[in-house]
Amino acid sequence: MIEKCGQVVAVEGQLALVETVRQSVCQACTAKHACGHGLRRQTSGRSASYLDIRALCDIPVNVGDSVVIGISESAMLQASFWVYLVPLLLFVAAMAFGYWLGLSELVLIVISFLALSSGFFLTASRFRKVDRQRPLHPVVLERERI
Repeated sequence: MIEKCGQVVAVEGQLALVETVRQSVCQACTAKHACGHGLRRQTSGRSASYLDIRALCDIPVNVGDSVVIGISESAMLQASFWVYLVPLLLFVAAMAFGYWLGLSELVLIVISFLALSSGFFLTASRFRKVDRQRPLHPVVLERERI
């Protein structure tokens, strides 16, 4: 289970909007003076950015509570597979198949990008149903003890 601490900023029925702090790793980076992210962080004066996450909540929480949210590693791996690998595999397969058929370069490019687009469409249609989305949602695991 991948876990993150945060603070509840809103409660909407079975969902809690949790604000988490995303820490910057710029202090440990050797290229911090040459990177755009490091420069933006220096000019803004903030060492962290905030991220609002909607999490399923089966326990009673109130606005201002510190909570631990989590998502399973298998759900994260499954989502990454569908979002990144499926479109990329379709792209490469279309490119290889078109090359094997001896198609021109322009046709290869068009067919490959059509395959890439169909991979994204396939992924979106697979997770459009609510019952398939539920395992991919973060869940409030517990209230932090202070």
